[in-house]
Amino acid sequence: MLGWTREEAVGRPLAGLVVPERYRASALQALQHFRDTGQLAILDRRVERVLSRRDGSELTAEMTTGLVRTDEGVLFSVFLHDVSERKQVERMKNEFVATVSHELRTPLTAISASLSLLADGMAGELPEAAKGLVGIANASSERLVRLIGDVLDIQKMEAGQMDYRREVQRIAPIAEGAVAAMESFAAQAGVRLAFEVEDGAEGLHAEVDRDRLTQVLANLLSNAVKFSEAGGAVLTRVESHGEMVLIAVADRGDGIPEQFRGRVFQRFAQADSADSRRKGGTGLGLSICKAIVEEHGGRIRFESTEGEGTRFFVELPAVMASTGISTRSA
Repeated sequence: MLGWTREEAVGRPLAGLVVPERYRASALQALQHFRDTGQLAILDRRVERVLSRRDGSELTAEMTTGLVRTDEGVLFSVFLHDVSERKQVERMKNEFVATVSHELRTPLTAISASLSLLADGMAGELPEAAKGLVGIANASSERLVRLIGDVLDIQKMEAGQMDYRREVQRIAPIAEGAVAAMESFAAQAGVRLAFEVEDGAEGLHAEVDRDRLTQVLANLLSNAVKFSEAGGAVLTRVESHGEMVLIAVADRGDGIPEQFRGRVFQRFAQADSADSRRKGGTGLGLSICKAIVEEHGGRIRFESTEGEGTRFFVELPAVMASTGISTRSA
């Protein structure tokens, strides 16, 4: 696989033989740590590593390392599987999806905006039959725009290119703004949105990207509205939770099925019930929410009771506004 014969390899330091130069220092440091403590982070785990061939080219391999104890001492037993071709296919797929998504977004945004204007009567009053058709087309185009946005966000996250512009700012106004932005969507579904701030929580600050946090809350509110019955209510509440700022979004819907709860934050995960399918969605939103919240040093979780509703919680490290220092370290 790597181009060396046994005779050429035996007796030579492994790091200099197969580890690319840019990784050798960390590889030697890990080996020294093992000598000192007997511990190695990659033991009995499947990990991906970049290795050098004899001709200087590189390959990506899945590697599993174990220990073999003999009368002569301890040996490493390393199994390698060349996954370079698979990684190349994944890169090509990701590039293709990103390119197509970008190319689709511009015309779809124009179509959605035009349909929205027609639906609002900018071109004059439409016949009743035409209004219904334009409404269906407008809703479908908006759904496609959201889907493409989700796919592009996933691609950026995988490539480590998601842009975050964090600033220390009050959380309550951001949450209130997200609720206000969803009022029209909720009204169409016959659902009432409510907003509360715990006493003393109005001034809580966190270091966040306002747009990304709004994206998280919009997704949680959208889901809560979709799974609420007409006449129901969705409550968003900001409160203090120890050293964290907590934002809760609660609905009174049917709750999340027990068998689905372990997959809620997985990509493309959707509950299997017919009602959930009817509600639509890509199954990407909560996965994106989780990645954004964790990038901010926080966590997202939920509580759900079937037949009674679901509450999602976003927890973010609180900071002191005047200093920007986390209350954890203060």
